[in-house]
Amino acid sequence: MPSGSRTLHLSAAAAELPRLAAWLGEILTGLGAGDRDRFRVDLAATEVVTNILSYGLAGQATAEIRLEGVAAGGKLSLTISDGGPAFDPLQAPEKVLPTRLEDAAPGGLGLVLIRNYADEVRYARVDGENRLTLVFRLAAPGTPPAGPA
Repeated sequence: MPSGSRTLHLSAAAAELPRLAAWLGEILTGLGAGDRDRFRVDLAATEVVTNILSYGLAGQATAEIRLEGVAAGGKLSLTISDGGPAFDPLQAPEKVLPTRLEDAAPGGLGLVLIRNYADEVRYARVDGENRLTLVFRLAAPGTPPAGPA
């Protein structure tokens, strides 16, 4: 897998989500990522950015979200930074999943998805910014996926 670093700057608007998807797609194509890895990276990153837009930067149209993708050693690290209020998703309580469909409510599963699809999740508050790093171990090109996505 080729090593390298790429950065993307997004304005705080949902209309930027297609740019995020295209940027991730380019990186993952360059890394030869399979469908399973593409799915989990895209889902986790989109969920983080959507949460930042919906909660952290809501109503701050001039705010910016910065993403840095670093590929090295069979891993992709995505660091997502924003200047919203401090929020450490690792300190948020785990959502208790319902055991029956009748008890399920829509929404609220974003942090569950992020924690389950990323191999590592780290948070830091640096210089007034939230910095969430998601690390994904990528299967070698041509390697069948190990279990369900």
